[in-house]
Amino acid sequence: MGRGRWIAVAAVLALSAAATAFWFLALGPIREHRHWNDRVRADLDSLADKRPVDVPPGQWEFMVGWTINLHLNSAAARQWVDRRLRPRPEWPQQRPTSRPHVGLGP
Repeated sequence: MGRGRWIAVAAVLALSAAATAFWFLALGPIREHRHWNDRVRADLDSLADKRPVDVPPGQWEFMVGWTINLHLNSAAARQWVDRRLRPRPEWPQQRPTSRPHVGLGP
């Protein structure tokens, strides 16, 4: 193999290493935040069907919508959310099967 081929192989390896580093170091945190954001959004969307009996439907719909809007406005960019405050992702089998009571009263 000539010197030109070695340079070409080295260039391809360097570009591959740079692309891999970019994928994991630059895009990894963005993908992780997106996964967390989607999961929180799904949890918030699931609240729409869990209206407490003592809350009128219109008020519950407003509260759930306001909460979703708050989440989208405050957690849209990964820089706005401190990673230490985010809960660790749970595997589906570890999630609780029953939720605690959510209501407006005591």
